[in-house]
Amino acid sequence: MRTKKTTDAVSVVVIAFCFVIAAIILVQVFRTISFSHTNHTLSLDVTRTEIMILANGFNSKTETVYSSPVNGVVSRIKMAGAVVRIGSPILSIVTDTTTTEIQSQTNGVLSYIRDNIEDTFTFENALQKTISMEEILDPPTKFERVEDGKKVKEGDFICKVVNNDNISYVLLVESRFASRLDIGKSYSFTLTYPASLSVNGSISKKEVYNDDYVLVCFTTPYYVETLLNTRKVNGYFSFGFHNAAILPPSAVKEVSPGLYAIYYVPFDSSKPVYAPVTVKGYQPGTNDFIITEIGAGDDAKPVDEYRGIEVYLDWKLVEEELSNNES
Repeated sequence: MRTKKTTDAVSVVVIAFCFVIAAIILVQVFRTISFSHTNHTLSLDVTRTEIMILANGFNSKTETVYSSPVNGVVSRIKMAGAVVRIGSPILSIVTDTTTTEIQSQTNGVLSYIRDNIEDTFTFENALQKTISMEEILDPPTKFERVEDGKKVKEGDFICKVVNNDNISYVLLVESRFASRLDIGKSYSFTLTYPASLSVNGSISKKEVYNDDYVLVCFTTPYYVETLLNTRKVNGYFSFGFHNAAILPPSAVKEVSPGLYAIYYVPFDSSKPVYAPVTVKGYQPGTNDFIITEIGAGDDAKPVDEYRGIEVYLDWKLVEEELSNNES
């Protein structure tokens, strides 16, 4: 009878031990399940992407405005859009007894339209907040046109000459992108409004506007005819095309300013892997990151080599799960 009781006791101990082992296994299984990438990841897709920085504002030109010296009627000598030089006859003001010829005092392009903000829309006024942010992005133009044969009074606007040697675009750029734009360096700027074309130029000025934006002055020798009578400018600085992956902000951890990382599931494992990434920019119109490399230093590899891996959509959730599993 004593032998049987001893055997029963051993059996109970063995069964209890088996339950403990089973519980440990289940815990590990559930920990693995918590990192199931079917619901919390996305497959890394690589596309050919243009790296760009959006910038909007106005064009600032050297403009000479002419007023009528007498009462009379405008008689054009040069057509709108004509290139004039110092001393070139522009128009005449005709009265019953006299004809007064107006000559250009500067070199440039002739316009018979003004927007009444020629003197105020400058980089300095924008920086000093004389012009509001809303006005920088959407200049409050009030156009005035002088037709051939129009009667004018002394002091009335009759024409202006716009210098076409250098045109400056005064632009607001988000602070997080501004570090890529350096004073004195050359860049390509693509206009999206009022025209669709790219011009080359350089950053001549750059100042902090507020916590979120930096004010830059992009100067180009390329005269764009559409901008003769247009103040508003929209466009972007282009940094070429790259093979890249687009990831949402929740997937990319900013470790420190300028340093980023993600968590992904390697092809040969189900456990999350932490990896630094190279961020080239942001998808225009969104906060999505443009990633070109995974890894750091000599270990950095193009995203092409990681095509198809599962990237975690929420790096914070991953770190919470890792912390729970370690406790």
